[in-house]
Amino acid sequence: MEAFKKVMVALDLSKTDESVLQYTNYLLSKVGSTKLYCVHIEPDFEVPNEIKEKYGSEFEMESLDEKMRHRMEDITRKALHNRTDIELDFEVIEGAPFEKLLHWAKVKDADLVVVGKKKISEGSGIVAKKVARQTDSSVLFVPQTAQPQITKILVPIDFSKNSAKALQTAVELAAVCGGAKVVALNIFDIPTVNYYYIGQNYGQFTALILENAQNAYDIFMQKYEIDKTKVEAVFEENIYLSPAKHINEYARKHEVNFMIMGAKGHSAMEVFFYGSVTESLLTYNEDVPLLVIR
Repeated sequence: MEAFKKVMVALDLSKTDESVLQYTNYLLSKVGSTKLYCVHIEPDFEVPNEIKEKYGSEFEMESLDEKMRHRMEDITRKALHNRTDIELDFEVIEGAPFEKLLHWAKVKDADLVVVGKKKISEGSGIVAKKVARQTDSSVLFVPQTAQPQITKILVPIDFSKNSAKALQTAVELAAVCGGAKVVALNIFDIPTVNYYYIGQNYGQFTALILENAQNAYDIFMQKYEIDKTKVEAVFEENIYLSPAKHINEYARKHEVNFMIMGAKGHSAMEVFFYGSVTESLLTYNEDVPLLVIR
């Protein structure tokens, strides 16, 4: 895959890094990446005076910076099994994590940013949503419980150009992951109309909406030249009145272990709603890696 040659992984020097790096290593081996930037952003290098007095020169700024860098190198090389086919670069940066992550993703011209997603972390959901919304790179959110394997990929689609790009990426990724299954999920709403105006009951009207969605899917696949034989299409009514919850429930019930979403929909209103679906899914989803593609 040509899409992800330069990958940036954000490390926080916690236990989560090990699982994030193991997953990153798995992905690198599949997509053919050649460059990995490892970044740790420390909000403040300043050490309280009482700690300095107790431990002395161990907490000099330069020493702290070097210790963090060495820690990053150790855990990264171990997780990557000392691979020599990946060029590694390590950066320890001081500043606001979110702003610095966006800045360095641009500086390094990263195709993909990998971010760990802790199951329980105060404020982590807010940061994840901000990253998904504002970065120019594709972003992969890796839950701390994620296992490094891809066997079933779920792609929510709204028949837009961006969801086509997500589906095309899924088909390519499935091919390099030993033939993983790709499921395209379209969630449709039933318009709030009086069905008797058109002489149909709720069931008949639902069948009509489903048929329209299936026809739109055929046109969509043909327009973007996506091989239908490599994708299973699923159409479901939005019974939860929340696309994000519906996506999450489908993934949970059908043993999905990777999800890909386009960053935006195909109109001004759908940009707003489709963006909010991605952000809501980051809140609901605690176990499945989610790739937001750009």
